[in-house]
Amino acid sequence: MRQGERIALLAPSGAVAPAARFDQAQTTVRELGFEPVLMPHARGMHGHMAGSDAERAADFNAAVERDDIAALWCLRGGAGALRLLPLLNYAALRARPKPVIGYSDTTAIHAAIGRCAGVVSFLGPIAVDCTDAAERAALLRCLGLEAPGVISLAGERCTCVRSGEAVGPLIGGNLTVLLRTLGTPYEPDFTGAILLLEDVAEAPYRVDNMLTQLRLSGRLQSVAGIVFGTFTGWVPDAARPHFEFAQVIEERCGDLGVPVMSGLRSGHNGTQVTLPLGHTAVMNAGAGTLVVPTPAVC
Repeated sequence: MRQGERIALLAPSGAVAPAARFDQAQTTVRELGFEPVLMPHARGMHGHMAGSDAERAADFNAAVERDDIAALWCLRGGAGALRLLPLLNYAALRARPKPVIGYSDTTAIHAAIGRCAGVVSFLGPIAVDCTDAAERAALLRCLGLEAPGVISLAGERCTCVRSGEAVGPLIGGNLTVLLRTLGTPYEPDFTGAILLLEDVAEAPYRVDNMLTQLRLSGRLQSVAGIVFGTFTGWVPDAARPHFEFAQVIEERCGDLGVPVMSGLRSGHNGTQVTLPLGHTAVMNAGAGTLVVPTPAVC
């Protein structure tokens, strides 16, 4: 990407409110040195979603197909992206790869892009919330616009659950959304991958159940390594016994024979790094580091 190019702002999942968030997103794009293009149905509403499936898919496909748009940036997460997966133009994205940026519910779109288009997409902040300077710098760096080349997250210093090193393509994102792609044509290829997982407002027992489902399906046994982000937004009930998230991760992933670490600044925890899904990364759980050694361009 180059400064001055156009970035499409679209809402493939939940409806965006209040209206001031559109102004904030467009201001952010301009402050980053690009020109915002608010897609026609971004302001739509259909139940909890930002327009009908056809409308939201039309915005996505138009942004992919337009020659004057260089990237697609999701305005928010929410719910509804799964409904779009059969409607997206993967052939057009494969023919002319463009960065697709977002997290949370966008995890479904990232999985489908990797599986059906075979191109890199970017697990990163949504447009309406990308106001932190460090978060913006991480996004620009990942897109190759600021100090391109090696992306080292050594400063994150994740916690080691099981030591070891792994090399493989990055996959994953939000745990709940990722599970909903299993058994569909859009689930990512877990074999030899470095799996990223995070979630919000999920109790430890629910995370335990979801990780157990991944184990029972054989997916966890096929990855090269696992990196956990944070699990925020859950308030424990002092009257009820519960696991800590660290215990869940240890019991469900500590015996898999692959490196595991936790605490990556990714997902629903405020300021986050941007990560290129589908691109090769190197993790060293003992050192608590994750490195993308080559430019992550589409």
